[in-house]
Amino acid sequence: MEDVKVNPLPNQGAGDAIPYLDIPNPVPQDISPEITSIEHREEPLPSPLVATDSGFSESPPTRPIFLHQCGQCPSLPSFQSDCLKVCTWLRATNTNFHIFNHKLNFDGRFPMVDIGDVEICNSGQVLTDLTGQLNRDLDAELSDEQKILAFSLGSLIENTLAREHREWYRTKRADLIRAYKIDLRKSLKKILPNAILKVFFKNSSSKKPTTNQITVPESTVVLEMLSKLLSSKNYFFGQDIVSSLDVVAFAVLAPMLAIAGKVRYDPRDAVKQNFENLVAFVDRIKDRFYPDWEEMCSEGCEVNMNRLIECLIKS
Repeated sequence: MEDVKVNPLPNQGAGDAIPYLDIPNPVPQDISPEITSIEHREEPLPSPLVATDSGFSESPPTRPIFLHQCGQCPSLPSFQSDCLKVCTWLRATNTNFHIFNHKLNFDGRFPMVDIGDVEICNSGQVLTDLTGQLNRDLDAELSDEQKILAFSLGSLIENTLAREHREWYRTKRADLIRAYKIDLRKSLKKILPNAILKVFFKNSSSKKPTTNQITVPESTVVLEMLSKLLSSKNYFFGQDIVSSLDVVAFAVLAPMLAIAGKVRYDPRDAVKQNFENLVAFVDRIKDRFYPDWEEMCSEGCEVNMNRLIECLIKS
């Protein structure tokens, strides 16, 4: 029998990362890492986890791709916009990848993408880095003016709506738990009762925002700009073209709209009351790139190690 070679992934401090396995034979059944979805299926059945109408080639990548994220909850694959943004970009470019859901943390560690021996960490340039590594550009069909607009508005969204949402869930932990119905035992990967974990989780919140507070008028102005640009189109730059701006806007708007109604959150109310086309836009992106939305949000979705090994060998 050939020796098994195990090359461990870098320690993410998240509690459930599993090693990258380079082996010719399957390992015993009792090894079952916690992974919430796999982006590869056996032929001839197409994968329900990969969009097939993105316009990109469906040829498999030469290097295995792993997305490390956190923030999974019953209503979202991740309520953290940075993670949802990368996941949506990979879906929109029809990229096969594997998802590792790590325990919840707010230190900016996630998302992180492993592409072969290349590690792309969370940053303001993460989509640009992915575009270069995978040679897939969502903005390739845009004019120069449209590319400038996509970049400018995307940056504006990140620095207003996304930042406000991030500061909200970092400082109002009690509201966060109720907003997304978070199971702390699962999210923090602890065996203590939820009642005890809630006490520690709430008390661990930052008492002071790390960035300047965004005012409601600023958020409203950004929402108005997005609504006017979208108008009656399916996506910001046309009926069929999905750009980086669509990805960034969806990744920020979806977590806002998913906040439970009993929790006060003014930007969510503004979108639902005044910008119906943005609400429809979020639903449109979900329907197109997330036919498995409920599966990705599921709390009990695990993948057998043998299936993971098969996917790695095919990659």
